[in-house]
Amino acid sequence: MVTWAQLCPTGQGPGNVPVGGMIKGENYVDNYVAVEDENERWVQISSRSYTGQCGYDKCTSCRGHIQAYGHKAGWGRIEDGSKTNASNNYVFCHIPPTQNPTPNPTEFPTKIPTSSPTALIEGNVGNGCINTIKISHAYETKDFTPCDACAFCAGSSLNTIFNPYIYGMCVDCSTAENPCNLIRIITSFTIPWVMKYVSLSPSEMSVDSDPEVFVIEASNNLQDWFTLYSSEELTFGNRSESEDFVFSENAELYKHYATIFVRKTSSSTMHVGHYGIVESYTKQCASNIFNDITGNDVVPYKEVV
Repeated sequence: MVTWAQLCPTGQGPGNVPVGGMIKGENYVDNYVAVEDENERWVQISSRSYTGQCGYDKCTSCRGHIQAYGHKAGWGRIEDGSKTNASNNYVFCHIPPTQNPTPNPTEFPTKIPTSSPTALIEGNVGNGCINTIKISHAYETKDFTPCDACAFCAGSSLNTIFNPYIYGMCVDCSTAENPCNLIRIITSFTIPWVMKYVSLSPSEMSVDSDPEVFVIEASNNLQDWFTLYSSEELTFGNRSESEDFVFSENAELYKHYATIFVRKTSSSTMHVGHYGIVESYTKQCASNIFNDITGNDVVPYKEVV
């Protein structure tokens, strides 16, 4: 079990974000997890607002029950034989680091002895999808001039858009008229690869706060960018499922991929669900390995029939 400090390394109390991001909840549903602490036993890991942000009263994430209400919770502990009543399905565990951790991934995997010889297919399956990724972002106006009048909403960050288990990313530009209305997210890979599709999920918020435009660009030098996909009006057929955006004709290797989300001028905030570029890379790589081994071309994305 984690301690309160391990669960909330950026700080204990309202306004801080637990490891892995806030857990998405609906309306006023609490999400408490048990912690090992001198006093606190239950800590909130979500925000109880309609918007999923710190909005309704104040952010409740990383707030202890005693800190919030001045007393221990009357539920969740079987000390008198009573029925438990904790409103969560999450358990956080702390895994101590290894005594001699490897600082960086190595090119060669650890060799594990086997009890009998195995058939090897080395040389036919590529490099095992080894790669490293660097992520960055910038706010811009519609004419791509850098600006700083927008920021991530409380409880949101650049990393949340890559996490499939939380509500996604939120950008706040204060007013709908703010000309600083797009965010560019760049994922840079050490080894170039061919992207043929990417998945994107709608947020749990209203369609009014969806991005108006969704663009994918690619580059090898961060100066010359080529458009792979452009949606002039982003729409989702089903708000409970991710959607694959396919540009299968692309056959070029690129190291840098940029996604551009343009905010609707009718809303001061923009919500984006899970952006699946990491899954796109791993599935495309696995598809290539499968093709090298079997000679069968199985695409990793949903094809339109």
